Amino acid sequence: MSACYPREKRIRKRADFVRIQSQGARVNAGHFLLLLEKRSLGAGDATALKNGPRLGIVASRKIGNAVVRNRAKRLLREAFRTNQDIFPLGVDVVIIVRPSAHLLSLESVTAELRSVAKLIARRAQ
Repeated sequence: MSACYPREKRIRKRADFVRIQSQGARVNAGHFLLLLEKRSLGAGDATALKNGPRLGIVASRKIGNAVVRNRAKRLLREAFRTNQDIFPLGVDVVIIVRPSAHLLSLESVTAELRSVAKLIARRAQ
């Protein structure tokens, strides 16, 4: 299996980010804020459930310079990719990075996501 995160599993459109940020359920995970919303399935979107959850990451310049922001995003993408069982199928997830998240290890990021797994499942409904 490839270690990349494919395009169809990413949230890429600004309209999707805005929709999820305004209507999504919020879950606080320490160094991250997770916004969850069920994906609305239109005609021809039967593959959306098969593809699983989609991820979008927001890291503002308040977090740090480009190196710091990119490290935090890489950690989150890898933790999300390897722990997709936490997230229900057909859910869009936007993760807002908070300061000092780039100092965490991959294990710490994974532990933070796993610690709120029950809350994620409840709020995604």
